[in-house]
Amino acid sequence: MAARRLNPPLARPRLRGAGWGAYTAAMSMPRPLSGLVPFVLALALSAAPAQARALLLASDPAANAAIAAGPTDITLRFSGHIDPIRSHVSLIGPHGARARLRRADSHAPGVLAVRTDLIPGAYVLHWRVLGDDGHFTSGTLPFTANFDPRD
Repeated sequence: MAARRLNPPLARPRLRGAGWGAYTAAMSMPRPLSGLVPFVLALALSAAPAQARALLLASDPAANAAIAAGPTDITLRFSGHIDPIRSHVSLIGPHGARARLRRADSHAPGVLAVRTDLIPGAYVLHWRVLGDDGHFTSGTLPFTANFDPRD
């Protein structure tokens, strides 16, 4: 009596009434990977939603606004929480001079505020913030300071 092989390597599955098409379909998916498909599907369905980047929603002054020269608060409001330590702003003033900025107290999680003294001229505020999703976003905000904002 010959020893019976328990798992012959090229054994044809018994598919009654089915031709070679069913045989090749049954053999097309490797058996070690067949358990991986439900796992990957479950992982994809249970993944947490991605967090959005912090985008600029509003600013004071608004883009291209004309404001009064003198002591000014500049406020940037973002769509999500930002890291105030690793976020920064810089202000380029008339003739390319960098203006001095002081951080203002902002207790709101998506707000970055600074204070400065403006002289009349054109300004560009450059901002770069780190959102709580770990990505930086940046942009510019041009505005003008006049002696009188009605000018």
